[in-house]
Amino acid sequence: MILLDVMMPGMDGFSFRETQLKTAEIAAIPVILVSAFPDQAQIQRRLGPIRVVPKPVEIDQLIAQVLTLCNPSAGGYGVRPNAC
Repeated sequence: MILLDVMMPGMDGFSFRETQLKTAEIAAIPVILVSAFPDQAQIQRRLGPIRVVPKPVEIDQLIAQVLTLCNPSAGGYGVRPNAC
């Protein structure tokens, strides 16, 4: 699982996600975006189907998103437990 921000030095989150989706070895890794980026609609348009946790982060919300991604019966990816 990848925790990603939009506003990062060097390569921003949009560029990273575009690269991730074009790279077969990492394209399927689930992403949780943790960001203060104000335009949530733009995030979804540019980054595709990802989970978003707004800043300031509420740790319970972040943990809930991680657990959901790890639980296929909750609509998650079924990531191996040791990968979560």
